[in-house]
Amino acid sequence: MLALVGVLVLGGGVAGAVLLFGDRPDTSPTATGGSGARASAGGQAPGNAKYDLDKVPENQCNASDPTPLYDLFEGELAKEYPVRSPGAVVNNSSCSYSRAHNVGKPEAQTMSLMVQVLAYKDVSTAVTGQAQETETAKLAGPNSPVPGLGEEAIVYETPSDNDQQKGTLKLDLSVRDSNLQLRLYFLAQRNDGVQWTQKQKNDARDRLITAAKNTFAKTAPGMAR
Repeated sequence: MLALVGVLVLGGGVAGAVLLFGDRPDTSPTATGGSGARASAGGQAPGNAKYDLDKVPENQCNASDPTPLYDLFEGELAKEYPVRSPGAVVNNSSCSYSRAHNVGKPEAQTMSLMVQVLAYKDVSTAVTGQAQETETAKLAGPNSPVPGLGEEAIVYETPSDNDQQKGTLKLDLSVRDSNLQLRLYFLAQRNDGVQWTQKQKNDARDRLITAAKNTFAKTAPGMAR
């Protein structure tokens, strides 16, 4: 029986992006533009934020585009699932997807994807949240800054480190633009236990970046002040 990968709670190729599995790039604040973002955001009052908390999508599924990954996971395992968590300091909305490839076959693969949008009252809070993602990326494994996406963005893999996780591919992508954060959490599992090839990982990474760019383009304009 096909096992469904649990959902994480909480374009094409990308020009200029460092290959996910080459030498690790320097993701220090200076290298990624983090210090510049801090400088530009430092001291900004809530009124200077670009995005309105009240305009976070009621249903993030309607403002997300996971379709770049659908060529790899053509079968729907469960209906998309939106969740909205309103708050005066941070307002967020998310959508979760569960899909599969080669359903019913020994070489079946499953995927879960969560797309989450967060709008913060204060820009500095978003800057801090993105800085934490950057630090996590340095500790987790191979990582790359993503050019052309918000003020700063990073994508990283958390490699599996034991036999029980063999065949698992976990990618996280986080974007910050002013007081908005967009996060994508991708988890895929091969039922045959075979490891993902570098080419397959890079393909999934590039498709995830395209999904993030498309989602940002669909979400951010509607939240602008």
